[in-house]
Amino acid sequence: MTSHVSVAPELPGGEKEQREDQAPGRGASRERLGRARGLLAVGGLLAGVLAFGVGEALYDLIPAAAVTQTALGLTRLTPTVATENAAQARNGALAFGVLGLFLGGCLGLAGGLARRSSFAVAAGGSGSVLGFAAGVGASLALLPFCIASRIRYPDNDLLISFVMHGAIWGLVGALAGLAFAVGLGERALWVRALAAGFAGALIGAVAFDLIGVVAFPGAKTDDPISRTWVTRLMARLLVTVATAAAVSLVLPIRSGESSGPRRA
Repeated sequence: MTSHVSVAPELPGGEKEQREDQAPGRGASRERLGRARGLLAVGGLLAGVLAFGVGEALYDLIPAAAVTQTALGLTRLTPTVATENAAQARNGALAFGVLGLFLGGCLGLAGGLARRSSFAVAAGGSGSVLGFAAGVGASLALLPFCIASRIRYPDNDLLISFVMHGAIWGLVGALAGLAFAVGLGERALWVRALAAGFAGALIGAVAFDLIGVVAFPGAKTDDPISRTWVTRLMARLLVTVATAAAVSLVLPIRSGESSGPRRA
């Protein structure tokens, strides 16, 4: 009696590609990468719109403290230059904290949703907390110095604005990029996403300051927060969209790329 053993036909390359896409440490799948890029675009745009909307509701929320002053025999309770500068710094810290909250939250959530993981909410929440803390902390540390420097060196106001906006928004963008990579579950992308987020936000900051000087000279775009709603919206969108675009560029083109070239 002859025994018959059925052998499944081998699909050339098919099983190998499937194992490579599913193997741990081989990078995100092709489907996940495409989904990640789409969610990054949506997240960047949504973060800018939300940061603008909430920022407008909080615009100039903190008033300058009034101080008793005597002049020409009259005593008045009015703000001073020092208290106005302090209020400007605090309002800037609040606005940039809100920017960090939404940018970190939206990109962290985008990474988790691209991964289709229950970790998405945690990644978004962590990105929000880190972004808000970084935006507020960096602003309170840097804005008073930058505001005072603009008064002391009025001819260098554009350069000071580059440093002011670039440093604060760059830090916020870096943490948002990191939140996205953590949500995506790709540890190999952590450093690159952080660096790309910083670079994207920095490009957005420089573009905002240059456009503001040329197209909106009366909007005071070299202030921590500009004077018109159009320029404030432009600032948010340039930073958030540029951050998302830069992070998208560091994603591998195809699955397994981050682990080296695939053998034929």
